[in-house]
Amino acid sequence: MISSHTECLVFRGPERSLESSSYVFFNPVGEPGCTVMAGSCAAHESIGSRVACRLALAHFSQALLDYFTRNAPTKSREDSSVAAIENAFREANRSVYQFGHSLAAGGRLAAVFMSLVYIPNSDGGASFCVGRVGSGPAYLLREGSLFPFFEAEKSLEQVPTENYLGTNSLVSVDIANVPVEPGDRVLLFSERLSEGAVNDLEVLLSDGRPPSSIEEISHVLFNDPAQVGFSFSLQVGQPTVFLPVSARM
Repeated sequence: MISSHTECLVFRGPERSLESSSYVFFNPVGEPGCTVMAGSCAAHESIGSRVACRLALAHFSQALLDYFTRNAPTKSREDSSVAAIENAFREANRSVYQFGHSLAAGGRLAAVFMSLVYIPNSDGGASFCVGRVGSGPAYLLREGSLFPFFEAEKSLEQVPTENYLGTNSLVSVDIANVPVEPGDRVLLFSERLSEGAVNDLEVLLSDGRPPSSIEEISHVLFNDPAQVGFSFSLQVGQPTVFLPVSARM
């Protein structure tokens, strides 16, 4: 049985503005333990990208809430999470793309986006559903071992295929859905990691070391942490038995 207790933490570089990097945490179904984490970053320094950053986050969040309001009672939680995140990315991209064309700025509104949906099932299980547009990495820490959600580029020198939210009428979204085990921790980063940074992350999170905060991790991984768009951490608690106040031992 998966605990309903989760710990959600975020780090954003102090030199990043709200217009260039925004994030939100919320509970989409109003039940204990259910969590959505979503972050958006301007893909470029332009005003258009900053508009895309804020607009994408607003429409993604609203689309996700609307989806669960309409569909949660009729579908399994695991299926709902995948379908909901697909729908939310589609609606966010459509909104940003259409807004750009209404301003004769089509193709110039561009955002990098990542999201994690965690909703326990009624049978006590749960899954992590992670989606991204861009090349930000996501990792699962389980029993001292680190596992990537997505295949990473071989190096920072390898130029990723340009795929931003809002640039085109259709967007390619990477989605991974992984069953949860007690004690799991998920880490999401808006910025790509070098091979050396991934090695540093494995050392920081290895067994026998005290847990590192997401701020500490970001300062180790990035050359200029003050410019980091966002780093997310979600920790699932161990199963807990709650006894009534009147219980006697």
